[in-house]
Amino acid sequence: MGAIECTVATAAAVAHGVFLWRGYHALASGAARVGDVSSFIPFLFPVLYVASVYVGNALMAGRKEMSCKASMAIYNLYAAGLSIVMAYLLGREVLERGLSTFTARGTTPALTAAIWVHYHSKFIEYMDTLFMVLRKKKEQITTLHVVHHAEMAPLTWWWMHTGACNNAFGPAINSVIHTAM
Repeated sequence: MGAIECTVATAAAVAHGVFLWRGYHALASGAARVGDVSSFIPFLFPVLYVASVYVGNALMAGRKEMSCKASMAIYNLYAAGLSIVMAYLLGREVLERGLSTFTARGTTPALTAAIWVHYHSKFIEYMDTLFMVLRKKKEQITTLHVVHHAEMAPLTWWWMHTGACNNAFGPAINSVIHTAM
């Protein structure tokens, strides 16, 4: 199962990376705008995520832990690389725009694009918890971990769709922390 697992994880990381790269450049160049993403998606996935933590732990209770080393290695490399890129993009915006939450200058296509990438990265980060569940590492699944991952997608969606994405500081700090982890 290791070779298949590794191939699937690599393909998923490459596909997600291409999706983010193309979306970022379309938004940053001003050629595209953040669409009206259906508002239920950023709120439905976190609910499903929290439910899957509890259901997954219940399903794994009578089973042997799984070895996910190959997939975890690929995921960790991808997530760390993505976090570094996001920290750079968002950090650059913080340095250029300052730390103000709402500025009179409004948002820029580059800032909107960076927040868009940050938003889409939140869903791939659910894999952290999936690996913990599959490896039966319940002691690592803290309330803080679950709440943090559950709240970030709707919060980032709100930043994008209300104009509150004038502030890159929160997502930049989140990206730096995820890089370090």
